[in-house]
Formats: sequence, structure tokens, C-alpha cells
Amino acid sequence: MPFDTYVWKIASRCNLNCTYCYVYNLGDESWRQQPRLMSEEVARTAAARIRDHAVRHGLERVDINFHGGEPFLGGRRHLELVHSAITETFAGSGVTVSSAAQTNALLFEPAIGDLLIERGIALYVSLDGPPEINDRHRLDLRGQPSGARVAEKIKEISAPPYDRIFAGILCVVDPTSDPRTVVDYLATFRPPMVDFLLPLNNHDNPPVRGIDEYADWLRACYDHVMSLAEPMRVRIFDDIMLALLGHGAGDSDRQYLVMETDGTLELDDTLKTAFDGASRLGYDIARDDLDVVAADQRLVPLRAEIAQLGPTCRACALVKICRGGHVSHRYSASRGLDNPSVYCSALQRLILHIRSRLLAEAAAAGSGPAGQPAR
Repeated sequence: MPFDTYVWKIASRCNLNCTYCYVYNLGDESWRQQPRLMSEEVARTAAARIRDHAVRHGLERVDINFHGGEPFLGGRRHLELVHSAITETFAGSGVTVSSAAQTNALLFEPAIGDLLIERGIALYVSLDGPPEINDRHRLDLRGQPSGARVAEKIKEISAPPYDRIFAGILCVVDPTSDPRTVVDYLATFRPPMVDFLLPLNNHDNPPVRGIDEYADWLRACYDHVMSLAEPMRVRIFDDIMLALLGHGAGDSDRQYLVMETDGTLELDDTLKTAFDGASRLGYDIARDDLDVVAADQRLVPLRAEIAQLGPTCRACALVKICRGGHVSHRYSASRGLDNPSVYCSALQRLILHIRSRLLAEAAAAGSGPAGQPAR
């Protein structure tokens, strides 16, 4: 299965120190050995390797997305250098490259926004809700709150002309918060999409709060989102509804790879939450052909293929909906990734709640005002 999606860590440092960050605060120290910024040489070498891989396999499109650390730490000049290495290398190849950047937005400025518009690079911003919620976990390197400053940046990003590249908000769930408050606050920015993310815990490092609290939060969040006068897309809810209605994508036909700032290649880098070095593959973009990497059996569990899940998941009636949950949530030292998600019961309760509401709404839509079948 050829790679068609790549995450490039174009900066290995960050200007925030989020308590739950899997790169810096959950045990893996590999970032300390990385150069602060990706060099032009690494970017051009990687672009050429990816182009050749895509052409060899007849791919018409690849996605190369910029992460960190904080990808804007090098400013406009560095971002332009990295992206130009891609566009110049792919010119005339017949392969289209789409790109996005994930940022905390604190370093966003018009010069960067203008470049993103010029290059068609989509922008996702991390924000966990209003400042009193966001600032529980998302502080800067001096321990100062970031929420109010990020909100001012998102106001700029969500207004013309930058609303053209504004793609959505990424929000880590805090079950002690009021989901209605979080949703109403995020809705003020009119995001094209919101992605509610469960913290990157696993069976050896379970969530501090009970799983039932996450289930209650997600169900209340869904109900409130569905009650909004102006619809708001939420990825986890959209995915579940589409799967329940039989429109899921089925087993994943996408394969992605993470590249560190120095060009070394990794599995899903959120596996750094498991143990130091859990995501390392031992490959380097300058040395190793991507066909060799794609054949590595360590990548198999990362695909959303039901056949690759553990026996508990495969026997579950809801497996076609949740597909085992996030790969990092399945880890334990004793069984590796051969577990259900540590959030399994919360996902089950959310799925059943959404299914119940969809069935009730379908029944109501099929009846007249007196409960009689609609004509």
C-alpha cells in the first residue's frame, strides 16, 4: 500500500507547554536530538522521494501536512522555503500536492496568512474552549495563559481574507468542562469544522477522570451541537452518523507516514505516549526507499482495517462504526496494540446515543402531526 499522506514536523520546538502534549510531556525525549527547523535540503530530498514514490504507484494526489512543535516558529521565510521545495520538485510530475498546517496560532501574522492564501495551504488551529478552560492545560513557556491571545488570532483568521484558508479548530476534551459552554464559544468563530479529541491516554496510562465522564461529555456535546440554530460540523459526530447510515469509507485505503525535522521516518507519532522510542522506525528519507518502508509490517496496525484489530474489537457489534478507536488509545505493554481503545465504553455509549437519536428523528419524520404516517 503506497503512502499518500505525510506529516512533516517542520519545527521540533514549540512556544507552548501544554500539559497533555505527547511530543514534550509524556515521556519521549527524542525531540531534544532534532534540529529546531527542517532544512531546505531535507525538504527537497523528501519531496523528491515522495514524488518518485507517487509516480511509481500512479497516485494522482498526495497530502503533505505541516506540524511541529509549532510550524510557524521559522516565520514566513522558512514556511515558504519548505513549501517551495515541494512545489518545485513536483512541477510537471502529474501529481497534485495538497497541504495544511496545524498551529496554535500565536505566531500567525498577515505575512504568513498571505502566503497560505497564495499557496492554498489550509489552516487548523488548536483551542480547547474559552480561556478559563483552555488555560488549564495550554500555557506558554513562561507558564502564562494563551487562550485570550489565541482567540484574537482566530478572529483574524476567521475573517476575510484569511477565512479562505481557515479549515477548523482542534479541541482536546476536558470532561470537567461544560460541553455546551465549549461548543457555544467555538461556534463564535464559525469554524468550518471542529475536531474534538480525546486525550492521548492508553491502558498503561489511563485517563485521570473516569471513562464515564468522557461518555457523558460527548453525549451532551452531541445533543447541544444538534440543537444549534446554525449547523456546526464536528468530525467525530459526522463520522459516526455516516457510518451508522452505511456511508462509512470501509477499511482504510489511505496510508500515512510521519517525518521528523531531520528526515527520520516514524509511525503515528502519537505512539510516543506509549514509551520512549515507540514510534521510531529506523528509516531516513535520504537513505531509504519508500516502497521498503511501506512494506514494513509495523505499519499494518495503523490502518483502519478491522482484520488487524484484536479479538475483542473484531467480535464487537459496533466495530464497523468505531474501527477500534485511535491507535494510541489501544496500547498496553503486555499486549501492544491488541486491545480495544481505553475509551471503548465511552465510544460505545456515544455511538448508541447517536443511533438512538437518529432512529427517533427518522420515526418522527415518518409521522404526521397526530402520530399518523406522513402522506
